[in-house]
Amino acid sequence: MKCDSFGNNKVIQPLPATPSADRNQEAIYRALYPRFLARSQVLELGSGTGQHGVYVSEREPSICWQCSDTEDKLDGMQAWVAAAHVPMPSPIVLDVVALDNEPYLNAQAYDLVFTANTLHFVSSEIAASLVKCAAKALLYGGYFAVYGPFNDDGEFTSEGNRGLQDWLEARDPKSGIKDFQWLDKVASQAGFDWYEQVPLPSNNFIRIYKKN
Repeated sequence: MKCDSFGNNKVIQPLPATPSADRNQEAIYRALYPRFLARSQVLELGSGTGQHGVYVSEREPSICWQCSDTEDKLDGMQAWVAAAHVPMPSPIVLDVVALDNEPYLNAQAYDLVFTANTLHFVSSEIAASLVKCAAKALLYGGYFAVYGPFNDDGEFTSEGNRGLQDWLEARDPKSGIKDFQWLDKVASQAGFDWYEQVPLPSNNFIRIYKKN
């Protein structure tokens, strides 16, 4: 993976934007910085537009942040990475449920795998596949950090999350906010140990696991 392979300081307009990324990227950066951003190799699963990767990379140019998502997101990620003010690797197509990911993931050695606002948008089966994908991509002793809303043993942690759940179910009945306990179990089955939880604004959290 080369960190000078795509980013070229070329501005492509208009850049696709996700409002939630605009709102939470500074809080995410401040949470990740003291814990992990000395680590040089980062894979983001479900990057969407790629905004998070560009935001962090421009503040921590020593890291190599690899954006990835499904093929329909590739153009948006490429636009953001191309407009970055620091070199970044070319975004890649990585579908967490695709079997042909295995050769790619097994060849990598990431220190940190990060995902933001992904698990509640997909079914439990796809979310579990994402966790397994993170485990395959990480070095032993590496970290998996998950940002988003969570329930606690089936109970909403905020009224806002109750409304979010209604919207998610109307959009896709298989999607929905995952429980802390569910994610802990799936992470353990994938080979992770619990590490830390970081509360963030708007009733969101970063849940952190370490590959054992």
